[in-house]
Amino acid sequence: MSQESTQLTASRQGQRRMTTEKQRESARINGRKSRGPITVEGKLRNRLNGFKHGAYSESSLILPEDQKRFNAIFQDYIENYKPSTELELELIEQMVSSSWRRRRHAAMLHQYWNKAISDVAVLPGNDALSPTALAAKAFEKLLADRAPIHILDLAEQREGRRFGNASRNFRQEQKWREQSQNNLKPDFDLNLIP
Repeated sequence: MSQESTQLTASRQGQRRMTTEKQRESARINGRKSRGPITVEGKLRNRLNGFKHGAYSESSLILPEDQKRFNAIFQDYIENYKPSTELELELIEQMVSSSWRRRRHAAMLHQYWNKAISDVAVLPGNDALSPTALAAKAFEKLLADRAPIHILDLAEQREGRRFGNASRNFRQEQKWREQSQNNLKPDFDLNLIP
């Protein structure tokens, strides 16, 4: 049996196939040629390649969300907080993004719960259940369906902490800036011109 046929047999058994130096060099050359998507449509399509459920999305907006609404919220934060440095503006952006993602996670949780409750409510014998009992059955359904409610809940909590950190950092930055501006005033008059 030749070495080449041994490599193919090993490959068919699910083991990693050994490559030759020529194949590795060819892969490197082809890799250097790749520049990713070029068209706008290709770039839009490519940015969501790894998208599963949005719970861990670092992007503030995902496709069906409203850019105008996001911008209006961002503008509202700017008007209320009045950032005066680039760092303060960055912290505002972090707060708005965290708030937006937190709202997304809450809305997704709401959708999962509503679907589960409506699915359970139509089952025979469940029409006489109390709202609490219906919610308990819906929770059992969510667990049985392996719905990612725990992921969304954790993601919502994480965004709450991110928002709190950015807000706290913003207040500290403003306080530090105000203190440093007050401390820059000299206690005495420097008359350096004779």
